[in-house]
Amino acid sequence: MAMGKPRKGVGSGSGTSANRTASGGVSAAARAKTGSGKSKSFPLPDQAAATSAINLRHNGKDMTAKQVLDKVAASKYGKNPTIKAKIARARKVDRGGK
Repeated sequence: MAMGKPRKGVGSGSGTSANRTASGGVSAAARAKTGSGKSKSFPLPDQAAATSAINLRHNGKDMTAKQVLDKVAASKYGKNPTIKAKIARARKVDRGGK
């Protein structure tokens, strides 16, 4: 089984973030600082995490999809045009639109 190339910014390369562990997960400090809910699920230490939170908004146990989208919109990444468009699209889909 061949291993694929690691994602950029993940792993033990020069592009790692202080908010990520060597394996690419969110560090405990970043989770405590930027996480939401009782279990600090959906931490938003970087733009990739904000995009993932939008995509996985229905998978949380202690936050509704609306709360997740509100959290991303209120974060510093919520002003990014790409993230703004994804939030608007997600809200439209959640209302029953296509």
